[in-house]
This record gives sequence, structure tokens and C-alpha cells, in this order.
Amino acid sequence: MNKQKTLIFSLSILFLLAISFIGFAWFEPSSSIKEIYIPINNTSVAQTKAGNLSVEMVYDYNNSAYYINPGGNSNIAGKIISNTSVVSTDSGTTLVTKDYVDNNCILIAYNGACPTGFSTSTGTSRGAGYIMCCR
Repeated sequence: MNKQKTLIFSLSILFLLAISFIGFAWFEPSSSIKEIYIPINNTSVAQTKAGNLSVEMVYDYNNSAYYINPGGNSNIAGKIISNTSVVSTDSGTTLVTKDYVDNNCILIAYNGACPTGFSTSTGTSRGAGYIMCCR
């Protein structure tokens, strides 16, 4: 009977120690979480990303025939609108706006030369009998 009491007492102590370790093993966070970074997903909620986003192609959600390929050709249905002016010191590969062309270029009947203050990069006609001359 004495051995049985000792066994029950020992098992009770071990059980209480195990419960204590489990109970005290949990630590509360020392501070609240400031930001939770959620991955870009396919929900209908607008999403913002602070860092860079590297993609090979961006397809229109409603029509995959429209896409933007930063390293190649793109196919869009709407307009590309810019609030930045093009200046004469921009590189030759700069895509110019309609306002720039309207304010800096003229289309004249081709007679072999642009008027004073205007020039053409190729000196050849731009269409049937016309030449584009820009400042």
C-alpha cells in the first residue's frame, strides 16, 4: 500500500510539473505588431506595394488581348497620357506627346529644305509630298 501511495504521489508531482511547463512555456508578445505584410492576391480589394514589383508581363484583367510588356511590345486599347513635357535635350528614343509635336513641328509641302529654325532628322519626305520639320 505504501508503494502504491508513493507511485500515485510521484505521478501526481510529474503531472503537475508537466502542466506547469506547458502553462509557463507561453510568452505574451512584448509589443503589438505594427505592420502585417499581406502578399499580392486576387481579391477585389485595392492593393498597394511599397517596394519594387518585378513582372515579365501585365495582362488586362478583363481582356487578356491587352497587355504591357516592359521588355518588348505592348498592346493597349486606350490612350497613354503624360503630364511631363518633352524637351529638346531628351534622348532620341523618347516618346513625344501630341502637344510637343503640335508646338514644335510643322508639316510642310516637300521642297527639299525646312524653314529657318526647323530641321528634320532624316531629310526625307514624310508621306506623299510632305516633310516634317521640327525645332
